[in-house]
Amino acid sequence: TGGCCVGMYERAEFEEEEIALSPGDRVVLLTDGLTDIKDKNGHLFGIEGLKVLLQKYTNQKENHFIENVSQEIITRHASQTQTDDITFISIYNPMEQN
Repeated sequence: TGGCCVGMYERAEFEEEEIALSPGDRVVLLTDGLTDIKDKNGHLFGIEGLKVLLQKYTNQKENHFIENVSQEIITRHASQTQTDDITFISIYNPMEQN
């Protein structure tokens, strides 16, 4: 629920919280290299840009979600020198099967 960056300190302590994922829920974990991407005009992608991108593909199946988000990230930063890692992990709880 909060704390310092993961992996930054050997003995860091973090508050913990458990949540239950409902069918159709998705959790996305990422590094700041993703939000720090700049477009060809030098504008920062940021949290708001990321929200818009993720929302655009939110109703797609997991493999299409990852493919489409990844492709837009690659396209967005293709004209810029990469200076930070870009990592995102998507965890999806599929809809219940009948």
